[in-house]
Amino acid sequence: MTTALVTGASSGIGAELARVLARHGHSLVLVARDHDRLHRLADELGQQHRIEVVVLPHDLSHPDAPEALVRELDERSLEPDILANNAGMIVYGNFWETDWEDEWRMLWVNLMSLTRLTKLILPGMRGRGRGRILNVGSVGSFVPSPRNAVYSATKAYLLSLSEAIAEELQGSG
Repeated sequence: MTTALVTGASSGIGAELARVLARHGHSLVLVARDHDRLHRLADELGQQHRIEVVVLPHDLSHPDAPEALVRELDERSLEPDILANNAGMIVYGNFWETDWEDEWRMLWVNLMSLTRLTKLILPGMRGRGRGRILNVGSVGSFVPSPRNAVYSATKAYLLSLSEAIAEELQGSG
């Protein structure tokens, strides 16, 4: 049985990704900040699909979160076969008016945590000769967007990183 790790799984796209993966029989590791929502989703999916669902609440805006998450995976002997990098933030407003602390948290979640988590999990996938990574982007990946300047820049980075890694991994399983 394969295991899928979904970040930002407590609502929206992340919760729907978890539902689709569960319908296809994958065990799940659900990650997000909201402990209660994650547990409700885990209960729902575990009962409906008779799969194992592990809840690991983490706030990916904290610099040490990716390493802490991977330590927990290791402690539980969990090796994700699928990594769905869905967690993300958006800060809306004119660039000169938005709060730097909010943008810093967004930069950390949308860029640094995603990059670090991918870098920590990918070697295991390569070693096993199989795995998949899904990085959830946005229309902002392709088009700069007024009042979403930094958000769109993070999604452009994500697209570039994803395409480069996909090329590097051609034929590796």
